[in-house]
Parts: sequence; C-alpha cells; structure tokens
Amino acid sequence: MLYYLPEAVVRHAPSVQRDPTRRRWLGIHNTLWFTWLRRPLPAAAQCTAELARTVPRDAASAAAFAVALAGLPWVLPDRRPVPRTSGP
Repeated sequence: MLYYLPEAVVRHAPSVQRDPTRRRWLGIHNTLWFTWLRRPLPAAAQCTAELARTVPRDAASAAAFAVALAGLPWVLPDRRPVPRTSGP
C-alpha cells in the first residue's frame, strides 16, 4: 500500500557511473508500462500523451516508446488498474 506523507522528504541523486541516456530510456519505458498496467484507461492515455509531448525529441526517447509499444501484447492482458481512490 502507498501512502503520501507530507513530512517525509526523500532525495535521490542518480549515479554518475551510469549512462544518463540509458537511464532516461529506462525511465520512459518503465513509466509507460507502469502507466498502462496500473492506471485507469483515461488516465493512462492522458499520461502517455503528456509524456510523448514532454520527452526530448531524440533517438533514445523514440526507441523507449517503440519498445514499450512493442510490449503492448504482454502489457494489456496483465492490466490491473489501481482504484482511483486508495489509501488509509
């Protein structure tokens, strides 16, 4: 279960040893799959459109979208959207 705790502050510094382009590729790909697997369809479509609009226009972003889309035959049958309201 996930909770929002406004008093919790978490900071993450990405590793300088990892390839930032690969990290972005994975981030886009994983964001798309998570969105398609767990968000209701209207929210998933809106998030996908927003991501497509805001990611850098380069080969890495295009490849991340292409690979994510190629995985749709696996993703769609495993969809288990989280209810719109959940929490304590």
